[in-house]
Amino acid sequence: EPKLTRIAATIYCEREGQKGILIGKHGEMLKKIGTAARFEIERLLRTKVFLELFVKVQPGWRESRHFVDELDWRRQLE
Repeated sequence: EPKLTRIAATIYCEREGQKGILIGKHGEMLKKIGTAARFEIERLLRTKVFLELFVKVQPGWRESRHFVDELDWRRQLE
């Protein structure tokens, strides 16, 4: 029985309009993004993956050094 790896990820954007584009009509774009990402992750990990995606609006996140530093997964392991 193959092992299942669960991953929850958040996609940040700066405006509500961008969020709508990322999600798409009836969630179609987010499904395409998630499917492509899941296939690539499964190829890298060589295991089945359950990928849960969220889209959040965070105005000015790219200019916030603190916020970008908090996104670094290596810091989360410390």
